[in-house]
Amino acid sequence: VEALKNATGEEDLEKADLNQFKDAEEISGWAREYVSQALKAGLIKGISEEEFSPKTNATRAQGAVMIHRLLELIVKG
Repeated sequence: VEALKNATGEEDLEKADLNQFKDAEEISGWAREYVSQALKAGLIKGISEEEFSPKTNATRAQGAVMIHRLLELIVKG
C-alpha cells in the first residue's frame, strides 16, 4: 500500500469493508487499514469470498501475484 501511494502520489486510498470476511476480527489492528486499502485497490483478495485467512503466511506465488498487481496499477497510473 505504501509503495502504491508513493508511486501514484495518492495520500489516502479508498477502503474496502473487511466485514465481508468471517475472520476479519483476526486481522491485526495495525494492519486493518492497510489490508482494507490493499483489498479495495485490488492488490490482494481473500482465500475465498468469505475467508481472508490473516494468520496464514503468504506463499511465494501469492507474493509474486501481489507484486504483479502493484506494478500493473502503477503502470496504469
